[in-house]
Amino acid sequence: MTISELKNIVLELSKETKEQEWFEFKLNNRFDNQTIGEYISSLSNSACLQNRDFGYLIWGVNDKTHKIEGTKVKLKNKKVGNIELEFWLNMNLNPKIDFSIHEFEYEPNVKICLIKIPAATNQPTKFKGKDYIRIDSNKTELKNYPDKERRIWNSSVDWSEQIIENLTVSDLDIEAIKLARLNYKRHNESKPFFKDIDNWSIETFLDKAKLTTNGKITKAAIILLGKSEFKRFINNNLLIVWIYIDEKGIKRHSEIFEPPFLLAVNEVLNKIRKLKYFQIKV
Repeated sequence: MTISELKNIVLELSKETKEQEWFEFKLNNRFDNQTIGEYISSLSNSACLQNRDFGYLIWGVNDKTHKIEGTKVKLKNKKVGNIELEFWLNMNLNPKIDFSIHEFEYEPNVKICLIKIPAATNQPTKFKGKDYIRIDSNKTELKNYPDKERRIWNSSVDWSEQIIENLTVSDLDIEAIKLARLNYKRHNESKPFFKDIDNWSIETFLDKAKLTTNGKITKAAIILLGKSEFKRFINNNLLIVWIYIDEKGIKRHSEIFEPPFLLAVNEVLNKIRKLKYFQIKV
């Protein structure tokens, strides 16, 4: 990850009104190696339950005020005996997850230590044979919460539901949102809330349509409704290609469409309809 990306993570998380179960702020708390491993387990499992790609353990942010103050904690070159801490931690994690330790200057003389932790997938992340979870701001053993443990075991990664950090409703195309609301109404004409749909705020509508999660932008939202410049958060090569080949197999026309795909699909369908109309008239 680039320094700019790391800084952005710290900035965006510090804007949250309180710590969430998938990230933890510390200042100069010098945890022993065991405790760090337990935190990695708990944040990985909590990130899974919160439908996040990653959990974060960050030193340098005040957990009360969320002010970015910096830290003296250094983990990157720390060793357990003759073994690097990062390798030792991974040895004791099951399954192995590709967590990473980052140390950088947020601004001059304000140093940050950050551990980026992938969410558990299909099974809890354990450290030395035990799995942990965060409940509010407290770390505890997952075995005390069988319902949450069951959810992790039954979890499967739904790519479309994953949250894209740092994006907001303003990064979505307003015309695509209007079309999405119209389609939503068509599919819910018999529902008791049908008359209220037009009065919902954009944020409420997107949550109801499951295109956002608690106001957070999902990958599905960017694919269907996102402005084209934000496709880089998913895949820069994400395109719809329309090609017209005539009855002789000769390519007559082609066009490339970018997100928002809800509008792009309509454009492609219109081209097909016009083509059929043209062929009938000929």
